[in-house]
Amino acid sequence: MSHPLYTQTMFALDRVHELAPKHPEWKRKEPFKAVLAGDRDAMAKFGEGDWAQIVAATHAGMSTEDFLGIVKQWLATARDPRWKRPFTELVYQPMLEVMDYLRANGFRTYIVTGGGQEFVRVYSTQVYGVPPEQVVGSSIATRYEMRDGKPVLLREPKIFSSTITPARPSASTCSSASGQWRRSATPAAIARCWSGRKPAMARG
Repeated sequence: MSHPLYTQTMFALDRVHELAPKHPEWKRKEPFKAVLAGDRDAMAKFGEGDWAQIVAATHAGMSTEDFLGIVKQWLATARDPRWKRPFTELVYQPMLEVMDYLRANGFRTYIVTGGGQEFVRVYSTQVYGVPPEQVVGSSIATRYEMRDGKPVLLREPKIFSSTITPARPSASTCSSASGQWRRSATPAAIARCWSGRKPAMARG
């Protein structure tokens, strides 16, 4: 099963590799050095501060529209390193059925996530049929600016809100056999679980 936060973690790691040629200093600077070297032991020890740096570097520096386009393209082409299938196909079928049942009976379904809401809004629309306005999560600061006579929102390297709560890996957090993730798992906890997997890290 592909958890939205796990999927976004993999997206961020792929983006580090993709952006690395523009940042040669990353080869000497943590936490980027560990990601580029594929050092799973070091990555398993990442804290929230390390992941905040990675998110800031890989999710900012562009307009919101451009970021959504990058996410859509990545979801269309990326494959889970273990299952070799698109992340959008690795979904818990009973959950889809429950959500469909609730909507068929007049309920409105929402997603509240510790992941970035812009990323999850793209993911949730494709996977769960949940519209963007019904996804609440962490977000990145934006700055209003006029470019070529058009208003744009530019993403800045600063996370201004989060629903993430600290979590350590445990039997309820993840299972290397099932690949299932607890909803409250942080990127750091997910990385610690993922670091024990056998497949090689997916690269962009």
